[in-house]
Amino acid sequence: MNRKLLIAIVGSAATLLLIVIGVAIWATMSNVATKDGEQTNEVNANQGVTTKNTNSTSTSSGNEGVDINSSGSTLSGNSLAEASTDEESIIRLAKSFTQRFGSFSNDTDYENIELSRPFMTEDMINRTNALIIPQDDNAEFYSISTQSIDVDIVDFGEGATGATIEVGTRRTERKGLDNPVKFSQTARLELKKISNQWKVDKFTWK
Repeated sequence: MNRKLLIAIVGSAATLLLIVIGVAIWATMSNVATKDGEQTNEVNANQGVTTKNTNSTSTSSGNEGVDINSSGSTLSGNSLAEASTDEESIIRLAKSFTQRFGSFSNDTDYENIELSRPFMTEDMINRTNALIIPQDDNAEFYSISTQSIDVDIVDFGEGATGATIEVGTRRTERKGLDNPVKFSQTARLELKKISNQWKVDKFTWK
C-alpha cells in the first residue's frame, strides 16, 4: 500500500475517533448539567416549602401564645401575676400622680388638678374642688415643681383593693424674682381599686 495513502487513512480514523469522543463527552456534560439544574430546582423548591412551614410554625406559635394568655386566668399561679401587676400599677400611679398633682403654677389655672382628675376617686375630686380659688391676675408669680424620687409601699397585700404608699420627692419653689428654693418632701397616698382600676382616694404632704 502506498505509504502516503496509509498515513491519510490513519489520520482520518484518528480524527473521526476524536470527534466521537468529543460528542460523547458533550452529551455526558449536558446530562450532568440537566440533573444539577433539576436538583437545584428541587432544593430551591424544598427551601421555599421550609420557609413557608417556618412561617406557619411562627404563626401557630403566636396563636398558641394568645391562647395561653387568654386562658391564663385558669392557672393556679395567676394570683401571683395579678399581685405583681397590681403592685406595679400602684407604684406607677403613685409616682406619676404625685409628680403631676404636686406641681403648680399660678399662671396655669390649676392645670395640675384638672389633669389629675381621671385618677381620683369621687371623694378625692370633691375634696380637691375646695382647693380651687380664683386667681389674682396681678399676683406675684409663684410655682412649685415636684419630681418623684422613690416609693415606699406602706400597706398593700395580695388581692387587696386598697393600698397606702409614700413617695419621696424633690421639690423646687419659685416666688417672683427670688432664687429657687429646693427641698425634699414626702407625699402619702391612699389608693382604692374601683372597677378594676386603681385611683387616688387621699393625698397629703408629710
